[in-house]
Amino acid sequence: MRKGDGCRRRCTECRCWYAAGVAAAKTQRVCGAKCRASRRRKLARARRSKRVQDARVDERRRQRESRERREKGGCHAPPSASKFAKIQAELLDYWDKAAALSRASLRRRLPGIVRAVLRSDETVEPGDAPLSRAGLRS
Repeated sequence: MRKGDGCRRRCTECRCWYAAGVAAAKTQRVCGAKCRASRRRKLARARRSKRVQDARVDERRRQRESRERREKGGCHAPPSASKFAKIQAELLDYWDKAAALSRASLRRRLPGIVRAVLRSDETVEPGDAPLSRAGLRS
């Protein structure tokens, strides 16, 4: 049987007519990749509901392996060092300027220096209002 031999079947998922492939003419049940994925999900759901305890054991194993992969750092890239280096350089610059001052002047200016370094990191200070989309409409 070839694709054009009139071997048409009905997809079990979307109910559309399709021509079965030559190699799978007797066993093919679905028309394409989307329906195949849908059918596999449905069959897996039925299989898990029949054997609940086995499905739970498998799920615990998958979760454990996933946690182990995440602990190894396989999911995310390492943090960039450039941001830390930039903040460190700015802080040392402020420190050099502050070292020329007296101890009392340094104590007065230290909170401002810390705020300036935090602002350069684009973080929100505790006194700042939270960002909102409401202000964008004007």
